[in-house]
Formats: sequence, C-alpha cells, structure tokens
Amino acid sequence: MNEKTRKVASEKLLRCALALLLATTAMLSSAIPAFAKSNDVQVTIGDSIPYAGYFTTHMATDGNIAYCADPTSATPAPGTYSKSPVTEADLTAAMWYSYGAPGFDPAMFPSSWYDGSDWNEDKYIAASHVLLAYVYQGSKSDATYGTDPAFDAWADSELLGTTWQKMRESAGRVSAGFEAFLIPTGSSTQVLVSFTWETGGLKIAKVDDEAGNGPQGDGSLASAVFDVVNSTGKHVYVDGKYFAQGETVKSIETKWDSAAGKYTAQASGLPCGNYTVVESAAPKGYTATESHKQVTIAENGQMVDLTGEPVENAVIRGGVQVVKSDKELEASEAIGGKDHGSATGPNLNGIEFTITNMSANSISVDGEWHEPGSIVMTISTAWSEEAGAYTAQTKPDALPYGTYSIQETATNDSYLLSDGTPRTFQIREAGKVVTASSDGGSLEFYDQVVRNDLEIHKKAEETNASLQVPFLITNVTTGEQHVIVTDRNGDASTASSWNKHSDNTNANDALIGMEGITAEDMDTEAGIWFSIGENGSAAPVDDGLSALPYGEYTLTELPCEANEGFVLIEKTFWIERDSTAAKAVWMNLDNQDGPRIGTTATAEDGSKQIVPGTEVTIVDEVAYENLDTSKTYELVGTLMDKSTGKAVLDAAGNAVTSAVEFTPSLSTGTQKVEFTFDASMLGKTQIVAFESLRCEGVEVAAHADIEDENQTVDLVPEIGTKAFDKTDGDQTIMAGDVEVVDVVSYAGLIPGEAYSMQGTIIDKSTGEPLAGADGSEITSSAEFVPEAASGEIEVTFSFNTGDLAEGAELVVFEKCLDSEGNVIATHENIESADQTVTVKVPETPEEPQEPAEPENPAEPEEPYAKTGAHTPDPVFGAAMIAATAAVAIGGTALAIHTYRKDQEDEKESEEVEGR
Repeated sequence: MNEKTRKVASEKLLRCALALLLATTAMLSSAIPAFAKSNDVQVTIGDSIPYAGYFTTHMATDGNIAYCADPTSATPAPGTYSKSPVTEADLTAAMWYSYGAPGFDPAMFPSSWYDGSDWNEDKYIAASHVLLAYVYQGSKSDATYGTDPAFDAWADSELLGTTWQKMRESAGRVSAGFEAFLIPTGSSTQVLVSFTWETGGLKIAKVDDEAGNGPQGDGSLASAVFDVVNSTGKHVYVDGKYFAQGETVKSIETKWDSAAGKYTAQASGLPCGNYTVVESAAPKGYTATESHKQVTIAENGQMVDLTGEPVENAVIRGGVQVVKSDKELEASEAIGGKDHGSATGPNLNGIEFTITNMSANSISVDGEWHEPGSIVMTISTAWSEEAGAYTAQTKPDALPYGTYSIQETATNDSYLLSDGTPRTFQIREAGKVVTASSDGGSLEFYDQVVRNDLEIHKKAEETNASLQVPFLITNVTTGEQHVIVTDRNGDASTASSWNKHSDNTNANDALIGMEGITAEDMDTEAGIWFSIGENGSAAPVDDGLSALPYGEYTLTELPCEANEGFVLIEKTFWIERDSTAAKAVWMNLDNQDGPRIGTTATAEDGSKQIVPGTEVTIVDEVAYENLDTSKTYELVGTLMDKSTGKAVLDAAGNAVTSAVEFTPSLSTGTQKVEFTFDASMLGKTQIVAFESLRCEGVEVAAHADIEDENQTVDLVPEIGTKAFDKTDGDQTIMAGDVEVVDVVSYAGLIPGEAYSMQGTIIDKSTGEPLAGADGSEITSSAEFVPEAASGEIEVTFSFNTGDLAEGAELVVFEKCLDSEGNVIATHENIESADQTVTVKVPETPEEPQEPAEPENPAEPEEPYAKTGAHTPDPVFGAAMIAATAAVAIGGTALAIHTYRKDQEDEKESEEVEGR
C-alpha cells in the first residue's frame, strides 16, 4: 500500500469510527428516560388593597395566595414566571403564618387594626404583606413604604415587633409538606412570595388471619384502631393542630368498605412526608398485633394504598369445661362406684358432649370450618384430679371468640342420659376456659345412675316347698351390703312396689352375723336401698327408683332355721339395664330357668368371612329355649365392632341394627335375624352380633358376649395377583436382568386410607424367598391410597435371574398392609399360575469370527457445523451496544493515531527532501 492509499484508508477509518460512535451514543442516550419538574408558576393579579395611604394587590400563584415582598416596585403583569425555593427559615415561617397560608393564626396578630377597627381579609393581607416585605428586605422603611405615620408607628411596635417575634419563635412548627418560594417578576417589578401545600392520605385494611376479609364467630373486623404517627423528622399540621415527631397525628378506625370488599381505615389531609401506622386497638374478638407499617406520602393528592398487604389479626380463642355429676347425690360422684373407674361399678367417664357453633359467623377449629348451627366437636368426660370432678373440656385455645351450645349427646353403660338440655356459653377472653353458661348458670350436668331390682323365688329342691330365708346382697365394688328376706311363699323383691324402700329401710341388716335366725326375726315388709357413692356420700331414699345401682353383686343365702341341713346358695348377678328398659333380675333358686338364647352369625353362604362392600349381609341364627308359645317375642340385634366394643356404623354413620318379631310354635327353636348394610368404610375388622330377646317391650334374655366366636364374622379385604414380564407382557422371563410386574387387584379397602402392597419373589422349587446377589430377599412394595373400595395397583420387581436354570418357576407372594403396618390381606398361593413366571435361558450363540481389517480405512468426513439462530435477550443487547461502542472508540483512536503518524512521516519526508 502506497502512502496516498494509506492516508485515504486512514481517513475512511476515522470517518467510519466517528459515525459508529455517534450512532452508538444516540442509541444509548435514547434509552435513558429524562425527568424534569417544572419551576413555572402562573401568577394572577386581582384588585388593589388600599391601606394607610398606600396599597398592595390581590395576587395568587396556581391558586395559592401570593404576596409582594418589595413594596417600592411596581406590580407585575399576570403571566407565567419561574420560582425559586426559599431557603431562609424566617421567611418560610413568615409565609407559613401569613393570611391564606395553612398556618395562619389570627392570635399572632395585634388585637385590632392600627386605627382600632376590626380585622377583615384585606387588612390581614395588607399586614401579612408588610411582614413578608420586612423579613425579605430586612428594612422597616421598605416594608412600610408609602404608609402614614400612625401605621408606621403601629407596625413598628405591633406588627414587626410582637407579631413577628411570635412567628420567629414558632418557626420550628412549620409543617412538612409546606414549601415557600420566591417569584422574581422583572428588574422593575416586584418579587413575590408564595407557597405550595402538599397533602395526601393513606388507606389500610384489616383481615382475619384465617378467614380473610370476614370475621370469625361473634368477632368483628370493624373498629380496629390504627394510629398514624409522625415520622417526618419535623412538625406536621393536621386538622388545625401541630404534631411533633413521634406524636400520633390521627387515630382511624376500620369499617366495611364495599368497594374494596374488606374492612378498611382511611386518613386524609396528611402533609407529605413519612408516617408510621401502628395498630393501637384490636377489633372485637381479636388479639392485638404489633404490626408497624412505614408510609411515605410523596406528592400532593397521593393516597397510599396499603390494602394489598392488610394487617392480619388472630381471633381470640378460649375453651370450655363441663362437670358431670350424679343426679341423686348432686355431686360429681358415682353411686356404687370406686376409684373413678372400677370395672365392676359405675362411673361418670366417657360421657359425650357435643359443641355446636351458635355464632353469627363461621369458625375455624383444627383447620376445619364450621358454619353457624353446625357441630364443632365432641368431648368426653374423665376424672380430673385437678378439678376433683368428672369433667369434659377442650383445649384452652380450641374455640374462636363466639357463642356456642353444649349438650350431652351420649352416655356410658352405667348412667342414663337424663340431662340432655343444651346450655349456651360464650368465648370472650383469650386462653380462658369457660365454666359457666352465658346467663351465669353452671355448666354442670346431672345424670341418673342405671338402677334395677332383684326378684327371687326360693323353694326346697326336692320337696318344692317354699322357704322363708334371708339373703345378703353385696355390692362387689363398694362393699355395701343389705339383707333381703323371702316371705312364706319363698318370694322376695327389692322393688318399691313390693316393699317401699322408705319402709323400715334396710331393717333386716340386723340379721347380719346373727345365729339361729327364725321367721320371727325377719321383717318381710322392710324396704331395701343401696345408696353409697364412691366418695362415701349417700343418696337419699327414693321410692320412685329401683333399689340397686349399676354393678356386680353377690347373693349369699344366710343360715337360718328354715334352711338348716341344706347347702346354702351363693350366686353372682349384674345390674346393667335400667328398670325403664328391662325387667328386674329374676333368680329362681330351685334351678328353674327362664328364656335363654344363643346365636351363630355367618355370611349368607354360611362362611365366617365377608369381603367389605357397599352391600353385605350377615345372618344371625338365634337358638332359643323356654319360650311361651302364647306370646309374641321380638329379637333386636346390634352389630358390634369387636376392636372397639361399640356398635358398628354403616357408611352413613348409623348403627347397624335389625329386629324380627315372631311367635314360637315350640318353646325351643331357632329364628334368623338378617343385617344388610354398607360396609365399604369398615375395612378389616371382626363383627359380633349381639341379640336381645324382648317380650312386651321388656328384655327377657340376651346374648351379648364380645368374645363369642359363634357370634363373630370377620370382615376381610381380599387381593388377587397377575404377574408378567414387563418387557413383552407374557409370563416367561429371560435369564439375566429382568423386571416383573405384578398387577394386584383388591377389594374391600377403605377409600381415602393409606395402604402398602408388599411383594416377595418365591422360588417355587424350594418354597423359600428368592435371594438376590447380595443374599437378601427380592422384594418390592407400592404405597397407594385407593379412590374406591376395589381397584388395581402394580408392584414392580427388578432382579437378576442369571443363576437360575431353564424352566425355573418364580411365584409372587403379595401382602396388603394398612397404615399401621397390620397385614389385612394376602395372596400367597404357591400353585397359582397367575402369580407364576418361568425363566428361559437363551441358547449360547456361535462365537463370531473377527472381520478382516480393511487396507485403507476411509477417513471420516468432517461433520457439518451446527447452525442456528438466537434472539439475544435484553442483557445481551446491552452488552452488544457496549461492545460496539468500545470497538468504535478503539477504532477512532487507531484511526487518529494512524493519521497523526502519516502526518509526521510526511513532514519528516519533506524535511529530508529539503535537506
């Protein structure tokens, strides 16, 4: 390249680099936004205001009053002017307290105008004008320019003296949001003073931390109080009052905001600046929160909306406790009981109470929502050492602030549900366990203990002669004992209809320990009454009740003249059904038995197992004897869950019962009772059929032995399996690494419950589990939650069969386990073809010959390079711009350097030529 060509190229490079630099700069500058706040104001001029021989003018800037600060200059023309901020605190204070400004205070001004007349708007404007001119000019003469001597003297003493002194002393109270500014209007016209006053507001919302925009129970999200605290660093002026830093400017309360769809509180008229919003009072039914929110009002008219991040409050929660007492003793003590839970006597444990939401709104308890009128929970009684009573209670924080009813809804075996009246109570304090109703009444419920009577008939076994003898009745639990005597016919009863309990109550107890008892010693008309409670209290005699409380008793024949030479009888009996539901316990002491029944429960096909389903039938065949063929009987059956000892409930939650009426043709025979019900939600369990034989509404016999196998039917889910090779779906697997899929069908599972299907590979030839390479059994499992009672689940086994011989048979055994690890169903039939896969060993192929190596192996072709398009993201774009700019700058620098070098070389060449 010659010198000329190089210079031309350098010039082109320089021009290109400069063009690229300009283009890049333009691109970068176009991407940067520009913001500018106008300093222009619109000045309007009004009428003149004469005062004391001189005048000023009504003026305004953008709607706010403006004052002349230079009385010696001419009034400006209306129009647009530029403003500049006032930096002097004195001038700002003078503007703040002047007429028309937010801080104007008539109390700072003299009591009257200079001539003794009252103040009016024009006079306040004139006085403020003189004050501002004085502060701005610093000259009294300039401020009072053109006025008469009387005004001059008054202004000097009052306006520019006392008034100005008050304003200066209060300069520190000038509010945030206020800005004074100057408006130069020209070299020969006045400088004006005016201001901007910028205010805004804020809006905050209150929600329930669980329910959201609505309250729980009897609570309310209205009337929550928020304090708006000044955090501007200076005073603020709100609603005619000054507030220093840290002081509460406003207290606002929440109310329903239909537009926002929530409870909100709003504050307006707040000077621009920083504020802290603090909840100072929680709404009714809610705990206080320590929430603090920082708010900045940045511009005039701005309403800072905090409702998108509402303040959450937790509802007040409390609890309830009820006391369960004996109706006769009027105390929390069981008649005939011992140690608050004896197995042979009554107690007040396990009595159920239902709590219902009676509040205005829904409530959340343990994560579940309960509408008004719906049941919230049930609680059961137990002995409380702390309370010294049988109590049922919730946790101290179980129930939200609200109104509830509590009602006894189920009793235990030893007490009747005799106090089912609901009581109303309210939760009003956090953590408090309520023990009284809403009207101040007691939450103590009284039930009647189960009572019945004993009837006996005594005869000589051989002669059948009636015997008049005494018997000692002993309560096994408490040890309380009383004597009953038969009459000359050998009959006796504890019933009040036989002898009133109140007639010579327990008079025959005198026979205890007596020897040689004769008929004359016995009082056949004396009443009998058992009354001792577990704490030693005694129930008053009541002829309207039966004599014997619930529990186990012994009947012991006492020796007397009439039974001399006989073997004395001792028997045990139970009082477990109340006299309102069953006849008295009857004992024929000459071995004459009454009606008896026995039962055998099966499936319809006669088996003892049933697969749970939506409709299953249990047939209970009841054998009876000693029935009266002239009477109609009713068999009432109830299915019991053996694991719980409680009645079986169907899918709808109802106890499964059945009843059959019949008139026996013979005194001995059988009668079937069928139970058809939905057992789909029961799973694996044992069901026992209890039967009660009744005649004319009174139970005459029962068979209710929870341990009786004849009365028991097993509900057992079932499973079946089909194993196959995952590769091709057949039941032949190749030797080596294999995957066997076992499709397990199931029936009788509970939908929604968690189960585990666990499988093991069994070597059919040994009957033992197949071991893997590490010696451990080959197993697999699948966890699942069925959506229906019946369905299928796959269990996949991955293992190696390389050591197995051709034709080896492997059987998949499966077990289904419930969530607690209990095996509820199995399918482990070693002979099942569906569960079996067979191993096939492939034939060994001939060893292949090594191919000849080609003389000149072809070189692989160069692979094509991959191509593609990519749209750069914004970051990549910015990086490209920066890189381009760098290239441009670098190119420019290179071009300039080259150009200068050319110039130097040219000059040097010329010098050489000159020499």
